[in-house]
Amino acid sequence: MKDVEGIHFSDLAGDFDLIIGSDLIYFEDSIEPLIKMIRHLNSKSKKPQTFYICMKVRGHELKEKLLEQLNANFKVTTVDQEYIDAQASIHNAVAFVFKMD
Repeated sequence: MKDVEGIHFSDLAGDFDLIIGSDLIYFEDSIEPLIKMIRHLNSKSKKPQTFYICMKVRGHELKEKLLEQLNANFKVTTVDQEYIDAQASIHNAVAFVFKMD
């Protein structure tokens, strides 16, 4: 399966302890390929994976669209905003932790 700029998802196989993503989404068109890749990585794993995504909010609509898609595919927890604000060196950041349902 070839999906994102020449990357073959089948090459991304393995059993990971943790997958972290940062600043992955700049445009709405990036959301679906990201969800596909995460689902693929999880399908190759022997146990459900935990994923962490942190991003600077560049638009409320983009954040809401990402959260909508994550919630449709995974069990999502939003990291407490006060914690993020205290830890992050950038303003307007959000973080999500999620697993397959």
